[in-house]
Amino acid sequence: MSWIYRNCFRPALFTLDSEEIHDEHCDSWPGPAGSRFYAMCWPLFYGAPDLPVETLGLRFPNPVGLAAGMDKHATAAPVWQALGFGFVELAA
Repeated sequence: MSWIYRNCFRPALFTLDSEEIHDEHCDSWPGPAGSRFYAMCWPLFYGAPDLPVETLGLRFPNPVGLAAGMDKHATAAPVWQALGFGFVELAA
């Protein structure tokens, strides 16, 4: 870790409430209008190889997934696909 991160950024970040930051960050995503976000992310993954995976009768576009907890209210579901995740676990 750099000196600047250790002595400036880290102490400042650790004074913030994690739930508040999480909610503000997720609220800033396009949510239901994720198609706009998809158009911005698509060039990042253009040309990436397809890595389909089939397990237990389910087929996923790739083996990279996102565990439950990141999107607690499932408000940014279209964003995860746009970022290239093959599957997302959403807790109800």
